[in-house]
Amino acid sequence: MRSLRCLWVVLALSALACGPASINLPETLAVSYVVPHHGAIDVAVDTSVEIGFNGNVDYSTVTDESIVLEQAGQRVAVQQVFVLDGQIVLLVPETVLSAGTPYNVMVAGTVAGDASGELGAPLRTRFRTAP
Repeated sequence: MRSLRCLWVVLALSALACGPASINLPETLAVSYVVPHHGAIDVAVDTSVEIGFNGNVDYSTVTDESIVLEQAGQRVAVQQVFVLDGQIVLLVPETVLSAGTPYNVMVAGTVAGDASGELGAPLRTRFRTAP
């Protein structure tokens, strides 16, 4: 019985020393990476665009207008926009991209996180497909 009481004391002291459990959520959403990366060249024409975030994305803020793939100022039709694991948005073009052509990826500042605010500033990256 004494050893059981000692165990409870040790557990209680350990809990006090560690403090309450907490989860570090980002205060604002941020883009962690974009693939193809900004300035990439010789990108395969059958590529998809992957955008990673530092937290879970609010699905309702991911629209055809808030995340765009474009070429020469024209929106490229994407088959679907997926949110994988809540932190990755994948754009799959409906057709292969044109060879030797520059493309822009734009993420609007209105894209928001589930537990954080909006991205704030828009993001724009560029890449060029292989000739």
